[in-house]
Amino acid sequence: MNSSGIKRGLAGSAIAALAIAGLPMAASAQTVGQGEPAFELYSQYSGGASTRNDGTDKTVTLFAGTPATIGGKTVNSVRYSYSTDAGATWTNIGNLVVPIDGIATIQWTPPAQPPVVTNIRAEALDNVNDVLATQSQAVVVKTDAPAVKLDGALRSEVGQWQNEMVVTGRTSAAAGAPNLSVSARGPVSSNAAGPAPSLGDPDANNTRSFKTHVDISGNLTADPIDEVIVGATATDLLGSSDDVTAYKVYDQVVTGITAPLAAGSTEQVPAGSGEETKYVITAVDQKGAAIQGLDVFEADKAGAPAAGPSTPDGTTETNDDGKVTVTFDEANIAAGSSSQTGYYVVDVNENGTYEPGTDTLLTLSQSNYSVTPTKVEISSDLGTAVDDDETATLTFTVTDQKGKPVQGATVLWSDKRTNVDNNDKVDYPTDNPAITGLQYENAGTTNAQGKVSVTLPNRNDVNETHDVDAYVNLNGTPAPDQGDVIAAPVQVKSGLADITWDNGRKAQAGNATTTVQSGKLALAKFGDALGKRSVGVEITDLGDTTAGNDTGNAVLAPQSAQPEGTTRGSDLKANVLTRADGTFGVAVQDPASPNGEELDVEVTAQAPTLESPGDQTDATLSIDFLRSLTPTRVEIQDDLGTVDQVEAPFGDLEPGKYGYGTVVAYNADGVALTDLVVPVTIKEGSFIDLDNPFDPEPKVGEQAGEWSSAGKSISVTTDDDGEGFFAFNIERNEGFDDDGRVSDKINAGTGAASFEFDFTWDTIGTPLNPGATPLVVTLSDTQESSILPQARVGQEVAYDVETYDQFGNRTQQNLTVRDDTPRAGTQGSSSEFDLNQPAIIAEATSATSQSLEVELDNATKFLYVDNKSNSQFDPTNPAANFASFSSADIQETTDAIEWYTVDEAASSFSLMQEGDETVPVGTTVTMVANAVDQNGQPLYGNDVQVKWVRSGPGGQDSDGQGMADPTTDMNGNAYYDFAGTSEGTAEVTAIITVGGQRVARLVDTVTFGKNPGGGDPVEVEALISGDSNGGAKDVVRFQVDDAAEGATVKLFKIRGKKSEGNKRLVQVREDIVPEGGTLTFKVADRNGNKKTRFVAKVGKTVNSLAAKSNTQKLR
Repeated sequence: MNSSGIKRGLAGSAIAALAIAGLPMAASAQTVGQGEPAFELYSQYSGGASTRNDGTDKTVTLFAGTPATIGGKTVNSVRYSYSTDAGATWTNIGNLVVPIDGIATIQWTPPAQPPVVTNIRAEALDNVNDVLATQSQAVVVKTDAPAVKLDGALRSEVGQWQNEMVVTGRTSAAAGAPNLSVSARGPVSSNAAGPAPSLGDPDANNTRSFKTHVDISGNLTADPIDEVIVGATATDLLGSSDDVTAYKVYDQVVTGITAPLAAGSTEQVPAGSGEETKYVITAVDQKGAAIQGLDVFEADKAGAPAAGPSTPDGTTETNDDGKVTVTFDEANIAAGSSSQTGYYVVDVNENGTYEPGTDTLLTLSQSNYSVTPTKVEISSDLGTAVDDDETATLTFTVTDQKGKPVQGATVLWSDKRTNVDNNDKVDYPTDNPAITGLQYENAGTTNAQGKVSVTLPNRNDVNETHDVDAYVNLNGTPAPDQGDVIAAPVQVKSGLADITWDNGRKAQAGNATTTVQSGKLALAKFGDALGKRSVGVEITDLGDTTAGNDTGNAVLAPQSAQPEGTTRGSDLKANVLTRADGTFGVAVQDPASPNGEELDVEVTAQAPTLESPGDQTDATLSIDFLRSLTPTRVEIQDDLGTVDQVEAPFGDLEPGKYGYGTVVAYNADGVALTDLVVPVTIKEGSFIDLDNPFDPEPKVGEQAGEWSSAGKSISVTTDDDGEGFFAFNIERNEGFDDDGRVSDKINAGTGAASFEFDFTWDTIGTPLNPGATPLVVTLSDTQESSILPQARVGQEVAYDVETYDQFGNRTQQNLTVRDDTPRAGTQGSSSEFDLNQPAIIAEATSATSQSLEVELDNATKFLYVDNKSNSQFDPTNPAANFASFSSADIQETTDAIEWYTVDEAASSFSLMQEGDETVPVGTTVTMVANAVDQNGQPLYGNDVQVKWVRSGPGGQDSDGQGMADPTTDMNGNAYYDFAGTSEGTAEVTAIITVGGQRVARLVDTVTFGKNPGGGDPVEVEALISGDSNGGAKDVVRFQVDDAAEGATVKLFKIRGKKSEGNKRLVQVREDIVPEGGTLTFKVADRNGNKKTRFVAKVGKTVNSLAAKSNTQKLR
């Protein structure tokens, strides 16, 4: 291979021209094996090797090149070995290495020393391992010598321009040219080292990147995929090492020329600023790689070499990054002009002449403009939150219409301070609270960066806001106006700092684990974060073990486990830099041994530089390392820790009168667990959303008791005391309407670790607030008087009283009942849930008119006395938000009852027989005496007496009261039953007295004879049925056997209950059984959608006996 002096790397157009001219383009592909003249050990040429980290690993590269044959024999493998006795004995290194295209290389991990390695040897072997050639190198292997590593895998592609190529890598060598060199090593010739490499910044392993270009002439043919061997050597006072690799080399073709503005540079700059404008001319090849060494010269507009206003002058070359930086200085712009232009030729053919189509002519320029300040910005080096012990610097930045800094601008500023604790306001810098409006002071003039700074005044132990204002006066008026440049105001808050732990006072973790605990540094009054501040963290108490008398062994976790910003100083101390949001974290570890429970390990965070008498810049967190974080027992407790109890802050659990309690969960060791999420459910009520408890929002004077609902299932998190707080309420529930009670239950936890609390809500007593219609007084459905509002003295008039709370639930409340006459009175003093039980009964002793005034006792309302925005709701103290007020009288007045007394003379009395006048012998006959007063109401009760006298039909057939009713029933009827044992006529007399006075003597007869049908009367079956139809008339269908044709049938409503001793029948219809035995009765519905009970009675005839139907309930 002999290409020394041949120019390599052309523009694409130049290569095409060579091909057209018939010149050879390339020879066959050339590898190290083909070009290697002899067996060669390339590595360790520096005489040293290092096991220090080279940016990749700590191994040593062994690299040999070999021709395909030596002495006519094929090189089959290469054996490496090392010696520790100057070559007296050798130890093989790894396995035999089979050369690939003439290269045999491995990575070697030297043995621990001593003995010290003194030599490295490489042997070329044939197929029977006979040595064909040997190369050795004296070497010193050290652990602290600088290491070096070339980038790229073996035979990576690298482009070359003019026999030079760029090489990169990493090294642990210190910065400085004498310590690092890179050069071509073969396979034909070893060339001089390239320029001193440029070095990057050190990484975590203290290695740096490097870059340079090397001369590879003498090692290339015209083939674009030739290979070259490159070595890099690192040397310092501790020793030396080298790295060797082979690259495939291709000829670079210029395919891209650009000249963008440099980062941060602009074409337009302020006039008189002397600011520079920089362009970066960049050349890349066909693979997008930078081209180093490409000529660039300064020219005139036509491309001829000429001096211009920019630098560099003359001809220069692109650097290792393929770049040339062109610089314009605004100070060079000619007077009376606002711009300057420079021209540069990228000389691809490097002949010093601009050739259009091959070379590139670049036109670059700089212009200036007159500066006008257009913007002022205010910033604080400590941000917008400052501790009262800190001193913040305010910086005012002025920029022009192009966004560039303005130098020499005068900034006026003011600070309006407000003490938020007492609303005291002071203007600074004047410090005169009597001055109205902002007073401005000169902050100074801006520097070259457009900035000027002042110190923000601060007051110790004061929580205050600083409203900072600033402007640049452009129009000369004494105050800022539209002609000036005015900054957007900035508010800086200052005051007392506070450190808090996210877990409060207590945290828990599993034993033998590492827990990361986080906290925050912020202004206590405002909550604004204090970021980028230093906080010291220390384990101040190692806590106790399970036994309670041994010291724990917790430590701060290793640095690798610590969160961002935390630097571990020792087992017990660390320094923390808070994040921008003021947060920080620290990892605390409970070592695995001894593996037990440790309680109350105290970790204290403190910011001593922010400490002043009012600050709370230290906070202690107690950590328990527990054997188990799994709950095995869950309880619901009240404030005193009583199990299976909750608190009722209103005294009772009623709708709107909420309750609250706590959930406590214990592990197997009986430790109450903190920060534990426990599911809690309620069956009938709902939980209150404690973050937003009011629904709707409270307003002063409006009715309280409307709480928000978080649903029937929530999760509570136990606090530092192991308690998870919850509050619960109930509003509308139909279960209250029958008896005023709703059974409920709260369940906490799951599975075996759960607890059920059973309790009862009630609406018995005064509710939190009365309902929209709090009191309803109506006449009961069942009345003794059938002609209300008239009622007879001695009867009772019944009233139903319904009371409601604000949610529409039925309640039972005490009543005060008054009437307007001394001749009447009432019974009953509370509303009732069961409308079958009257709440009030009115009665009179003589004729009078009576109205009732029914009033709720102790009616109160709970009204808000504060708005939510002005107070913090405390579930344990409802009175903080609302109070009880006496309600306006809640009362109802009934229509008048017109009481009257019996007028015997105007009353009606009758006697009749049920059934036919002539009946068969032996038939039982029922006689009915009826008494009604002057208003048609039945006369009944003990005051109405009936004496019965009968004679016939036979001579011995007579009796008195033995089988008779002595008094009338609620229908005014008294009954006398007897049977005639012989043919004939019986005479029955009923003597009626009212109040002991005889008022009527009634006589009726019954004839006993033979059955017209020729036989005895038969039993018949009577049935009634009907359909429920709400508030419409009740329709009752009647059916009886044909034998009862002609009998009298009576339909009755059933009132009261037999079990309560007040059952009675009220006749509502009467008719004669027609042929076929079917009748239909329609009865007015007096009770709406409530059920009414009906029964029918059929009288006897000569052909049929008396019968009673089934009972039918209709709605």
